[in-house]
Amino acid sequence: NADMQEYAEEALVEHLKENLQPKFDRNNKGLKNWPFSNSLTDAEVNSIMRTSMTRSDRYINMSNSGFSEADIKKAFNTPTEMRVFTWDGEVDTIMTPNDSMRYYKSFLQAGLISIEPSTGFVKAWVGGANIDHFAYDHVRQGKRQVGSTIKPFVYGSGIMMNVVKPGMVIPNIQYCVDLFDPSGNPDGQWCPRNSDGSGEGGTISIKKGLWLSKNNVAVYVMKQMGAIAGPKNVAKLMRDMDIELNDREVVPAMCLGSMDLSLFELVGAQATFVNKGIFNRPTAILRIEDRA
Repeated sequence: NADMQEYAEEALVEHLKENLQPKFDRNNKGLKNWPFSNSLTDAEVNSIMRTSMTRSDRYINMSNSGFSEADIKKAFNTPTEMRVFTWDGEVDTIMTPNDSMRYYKSFLQAGLISIEPSTGFVKAWVGGANIDHFAYDHVRQGKRQVGSTIKPFVYGSGIMMNVVKPGMVIPNIQYCVDLFDPSGNPDGQWCPRNSDGSGEGGTISIKKGLWLSKNNVAVYVMKQMGAIAGPKNVAKLMRDMDIELNDREVVPAMCLGSMDLSLFELVGAQATFVNKGIFNRPTAILRIEDRA
């Protein structure tokens, strides 16, 4: 949908430029190794920069042309004229390629996808803020830890296993899940707290637990399903919605979204709930026609 696509592109840029980037920049002031977190060591920063350098077109082209590693490093530390991205448009400047890499790492990134649940048709798809300077698709390529957005799948599995029922009320306490090692032997317990630090006490309905995204209620559901059967059933439900998980991700902690997924996978699967339980595979292309 051309109109929705245009609005989506504008909305993503506005959200980053006006709302998030200024806060990010203020947070980064005074960093000892800008724009990297102070929690990273110099060795870790150097490793990140080295990886960025070897993946760049400049490095690949120079390497293919026969330049030595020393010549390439010298080029990356030599000021040169270049045109760089800003939120207010491109500007001409002079900086070293190394400095330009640091400069681009200071920008926040985002992706956006809009799917019509009843058909699976993709109405808008924005891979990033600027395709000329950030040619990376944060919708399909980028994967991030999904956190609490996984919880509806946990509750859905609980309903399918008959451990979650309409109107169900449980004690509002901390719950633990028994853990097992790869051989099936007991390996302690996992007892997370609510991420917002909210207290516990009294009772809470399953519905309210989902509505307020309470960690203890999600853990309760996983505990009732079982430390082995629960994760496997959540993974099966997600597999039915085109989300494949690695074996190491199918563990009790998955009920709080410990796995990495793409926005494409997650939105496509979440649309199933809006569509009354019917999954439609996200579709971006109906057909391709030539001039005939």
